[in-house]
Amino acid sequence: MAAVPTFRGESRSHAKAADRARNRCVRVSIIDRGKRRRVDPVPQQLMNRGLVIIIGLIFVGMAYLAVRGAPDSTPRPARPIKLATGTWEPFVGPNLKDGGPIGQVVAETIQRMGYEPELSFSSWDLTLDRTRRAEVFGAFPFIRSAERDARYAFSDSILAFEYVLFYHKPRLPNPDAIRAAEDLAEYRVGKVAGYDVWPALEAAVPAFITLETSTAAFRALARGDIDFLPEGRIPGLATIRGPDLRADASEFGFLDAADHPVFGATEGLHFLMPRSREARTFLNGFNAALAEVKETALYREAEARLRGAAPPMEVVELRPIPGAAYPTVIPAEGEATPFAVPLGTRAMVLAWPSRFTPQGTAPPGRCTVKLLNGPQRGRVVLVDVRAVTLTREPVLP
Repeated sequence: MAAVPTFRGESRSHAKAADRARNRCVRVSIIDRGKRRRVDPVPQQLMNRGLVIIIGLIFVGMAYLAVRGAPDSTPRPARPIKLATGTWEPFVGPNLKDGGPIGQVVAETIQRMGYEPELSFSSWDLTLDRTRRAEVFGAFPFIRSAERDARYAFSDSILAFEYVLFYHKPRLPNPDAIRAAEDLAEYRVGKVAGYDVWPALEAAVPAFITLETSTAAFRALARGDIDFLPEGRIPGLATIRGPDLRADASEFGFLDAADHPVFGATEGLHFLMPRSREARTFLNGFNAALAEVKETALYREAEARLRGAAPPMEVVELRPIPGAAYPTVIPAEGEATPFAVPLGTRAMVLAWPSRFTPQGTAPPGRCTVKLLNGPQRGRVVLVDVRAVTLTREPVLP
């Protein structure tokens, strides 16, 4: 660039200063294919270099996000989680399919949360104790009570059930005489270890007689050791009709809960955990997953299984088959030596053979029955279907 000439009256030093100033702001005109454009060579180089750096950073960032955001196609194993429960057929138990209907619902709920449940079965007292000591993550199914609420956090209700007050008919011939809570004061009321009862009954009974299991409690009821026993209607009927109780199932009844709140209640069954902030967070997720499960066919099937778990008892009379003097039966378990039973023996059908029902579970040509009277009362046996005669005898619903 040519030096800027000095003018008359202007000193040389002033001229140099003016020259430097003009150098900072001057623009060079470049002729490019007949078109004139103004260019600042130094800033343009810096701009190009910065643009290259920015574009490079953008591409690096996009590549990083693409790698980080790509879905992981590797299947991750579900995290195992230890849960405790008890035996309360037909709701839950180690001998039931999938641990029972409630066990199945809880397992499906837990799996939807990304866990794999590991169930262990024990007594109800031990189940609660193991949960309190954090040996297991949580337990089910339990009803809520004031005492438990102080120690445990509860899920939403998994399923509702009927809690009723059972009695033994031969020892309480006039149950209608009991009309109010005060009328229970003179009676002995039992309770299975680990059970909590509904508030109205808890308030009406000063002290309960504790029995270890539901079967032991019904045996005590049949012997007269207790007068009443609070138990779920369906589990209670399953116990008195099952093979473990040597008693006539038709001799048991229960008070009508519609007559007074102390006679029964409808309660929810819950999943519980020791109280903590983490427990509340977990149960929020559990409740959300449970709400989804309740909309599935699995949940509807579980409800149907429980509704059909205590159908009306079918009472039959055993009669001799042609050529025999007495009805003959075979023990369902142990030594299969046939023995005779007296004429007029009544029995409750536990399973029909397949020739009578599509899902028959008894051996072909035989019924599985529980004897209701006679010297072998309460025993479960097999009997030739030709010896079975249906009756119209009224039984428990």
